[in-house]
Amino acid sequence: MTRSSLSAALVLFLGLGAIAANAQPQGPAFAVSFPAARSASPLDGRIILLLATDSSSEPRAQVDADDALKTPFIFGLTVDGLKPGQSAILDSSAFGWPAASLASLKAGDYIVQAVLNRYETFRRADGSVVKLPPYKGEGQDWAKKPGNLYSKPVKIHLDPAHPQRIAIVLDQEIAPVAAKTVADYWREHYDLAHIIQRDWATLGPKLAGKIHIYVGSADTYYLNNAVYYAQATLESLKNPAYGGEVDYGDRAEHCWNGDHKLPNAYSRLHYDTFYLPKILARIQATAPKGADLTSWRY
Repeated sequence: MTRSSLSAALVLFLGLGAIAANAQPQGPAFAVSFPAARSASPLDGRIILLLATDSSSEPRAQVDADDALKTPFIFGLTVDGLKPGQSAILDSSAFGWPAASLASLKAGDYIVQAVLNRYETFRRADGSVVKLPPYKGEGQDWAKKPGNLYSKPVKIHLDPAHPQRIAIVLDQEIAPVAAKTVADYWREHYDLAHIIQRDWATLGPKLAGKIHIYVGSADTYYLNNAVYYAQATLESLKNPAYGGEVDYGDRAEHCWNGDHKLPNAYSRLHYDTFYLPKILARIQATAPKGADLTSWRY
């Protein structure tokens, strides 16, 4: 090799070295681990790293899909078989939002927290195997999911000019949801069949003969299932009897209005004309003695 070709090769090598050096991840790095006290076995899941500038609450509680501009910086990394004491490294290669990379964060103070959204292995009937976060009664909210591990929030100072490696330990665990209090509240406030049965002594004199329920047996939203239960509840009421009607449209979909003659596509557009005769019959049957039942009928 001539001196000139050797020099050219050296220049090329140094140039490639400089490019490679510039391509290395820059910015802070976070080493996230969990202790054996939280799990003696390896864990699968998604590590979620949060950096917030608001210290009024934990970063995991500040994630709000309806107010994205106030949401902390979020970065994620999937781990498979992470052992206790082993660190998962989130650096500038970890994808994030609203900043795509940790390297693009501005210098300043941040409240940092990490959460491990734990996955379980599911073996499907078709033979495939998937790892997914199980439902634990919290509404599939990783920030509240029982069993998920998380770290206590800590305040740090980041400076892109001085990259640092920060250790985070997931030594906390989200407690189980208190026994499905939500369901009890909904039952007492929104379950109409339950409320009618509970308060029938007061509601009965007001509602007897006035409750009419129509639903298709193939309701698009499966509301017929709830109506079966409501019908059984209504028919069990006494003093007075509920005196209304529950009717099912054979194979009719959502919005069936009680018309057995016309297809639902037509009858659903004529609620008023279908119900008016029933209203008139009710008025005539319950009107006080001597009431005018003719002058207003056309």
